Amino acid sequence: HYEYDFRDIFYSKPETGLGLGMDESSLCVIQDARFKYVHFAALPPLFFDLERDPHQFSNLAESPDHAGLVKDYAQRALSWRLRHAERTLTAFRATPDGLEDRGAQS
Repeated sequence: HYEYDFRDIFYSKPETGLGLGMDESSLCVIQDARFKYVHFAALPPLFFDLERDPHQFSNLAESPDHAGLVKDYAQRALSWRLRHAERTLTAFRATPDGLEDRGAQS
């Protein structure tokens, strides 16, 4: 898994070229030995069979034959994101006496 932020804060070339806002210029990838799923914040997904198409020329994301796999990889991406999201303040609760640290919850 990896994520990439392709916004260009100085020239806005990717945003302008793709018609995206700055906060829409990111992607995440879930990949294993066989398949690669690319999820964009505001563009259609990409899905490749790396065994049959190692150079990733044929996007299978809209293929009815691959719909179940695309859904599975999208679920993996979402689950990974939820498990690894920023949680710096998650264990804190605001009380009349100030912040209370409830400790890490697993």
